[in-house]
Order: sequence, then structure tokens, then C-alpha cells
Amino acid sequence: ARIQGHFVTVGGRIYKNFDPTIGAVQVLPDSIRDPRTYFPASNWMWILGLDWGFNNPTAVGWYAVNDDGWVVKFDEWYKNDFTVDQHADAMKQKIKEHGRYPDLLVADPAIKQKNGVSGTSIHEEFQKYGFSFIMGNNDVKSGIIRVKKYFTPFAYPGANGRNRHPLYGGTKVLDNATDLVVAPNVGGKYARLLIDPKCVMTIKEHKSYRWKTYTDKKKQYENNPYDEPHKKDDHTCDETRYVIMTRPDLIANSNEMSEESIRKAMNEHGDLV
Repeated sequence: ARIQGHFVTVGGRIYKNFDPTIGAVQVLPDSIRDPRTYFPASNWMWILGLDWGFNNPTAVGWYAVNDDGWVVKFDEWYKNDFTVDQHADAMKQKIKEHGRYPDLLVADPAIKQKNGVSGTSIHEEFQKYGFSFIMGNNDVKSGIIRVKKYFTPFAYPGANGRNRHPLYGGTKVLDNATDLVVAPNVGGKYARLLIDPKCVMTIKEHKSYRWKTYTDKKKQYENNPYDEPHKKDDHTCDETRYVIMTRPDLIANSNEMSEESIRKAMNEHGDLV
């Protein structure tokens, strides 16, 4: 304001419940060096998310989702001014390091748009290099709400009394791990979506992701606030949103929703046969 002589209103944070502190709530205290150890194919599905850009960065994220619905983003690729073949080479190198190809690939539906000169799309170009993406759900508002739910810590009982996060040190899934990665918790509650600290751009952009605002004070006074994000530095946010929108909506995330309590409620209403 002092330099340019006018006010610029900064919108509020979208993910106010996201804590970028390493080892606090949503960010793991240590990096996962061998994802195959922590996320075996027996009970973890791997998802690759992509938000395409050329002048703007292309953001790619690797996620692991287990049978109980816990999600961990364990790696990322973030680069602009790269062509499709260059991105594909970098992604293949990451996959080689991980030792496993993702089970599901989801991307910005805009990559389906065909170029007026070549007649092909970014989607088709990636297919040439072995990456066949499904189109992500681009309902921005619904996606933001769902990601916020996945960032919210809660106590999840799980099946057979599994009430700890699978990345909690000392559990069976980590018996063969050389380095224990302990999932952060708040009073025994865990965020459904955790991020590896090596995903620096994911952490940075989710921290700074803000609502769009009016630059003019008069317009800000005369109009309702924007109900859409500020389109800047949101590439990992979009890519994460596409992935999380493939997951179930967390409506009944109460620890009281046990099988016994559900059966009791059904009996009370006479709906149980």
C-alpha cells in the first residue's frame, strides 16, 4: 500500500485447519524413503494425481490409500516449462525409485481439450508415454470441502479395534521397516490425509491457498465475498483435490458410529430385520 498507493485485500486461508509444521498434525515427522515398505500392495492402493501446466507448473503427486481409508501423499513432482515427454521421463524415474506403478491415475479434465493445430490433447500425449489418466471431478467447492474433512483429525476405530494410524510406530505393518515414521496425532486423533515433508510445494501451496478477494475497497463493501479460490500458486491444491474427490465423503466420521451403536439405533426405529 505504501509503495503503490492503493490497498490490496488478502483473502483468508482456505485450509485453516492445515498445519504446515513438520510432525505436528498433517505433516509426517520424517520422510518415507521406501514407500513399498510402508504401503504394500496387499492393502494399499497407489494413486497418481496430475494438474497440467506449461508456463504454469505441472504438479504431480503420489498417494497411498489403505483399506481403512487413510491417505498419505508420499512424493511429488513440480516443474514448469517442460514438455509432456520431459514430464513423462521424470515421472517414470520416480516410479522406478518407488518400485511400483500407481493403480489409478487421475488428472485435470482440461487435459482432454484438443489442440486446434495438432488435433491432439495433452491426455493423448501422456498416453503415448504410458500414462492413461481418468478425468478428475472438477467441482471446486465440493473438492475443497472434502479435502478440509480429510485434513481434520478424528479418532477412527477401524476394524477389529485398529484405532491407531497404520504409520504409527510399532504396528505390524512396520515390522520390516528400517526407519519408523510415526503418524502425528492430536489427543489420539489423526488427520485422514497426511503429507510427507519432502512434498515441499504441496505444504507451501496448501498453507498459502486463499479465497479470491476484491482489490477495490468499495467493491469489497458493496458485494458479497467471492466464493472461489484465488487462482495463483494452487497447482498442488488442484491435484490433491482431484485425488481426494475419488475417495468417499467423510460424513459419519464420529467415533460413536460403531457397529453396535448403529444396530441399537436401527432396533429403536424398528428398521432391523
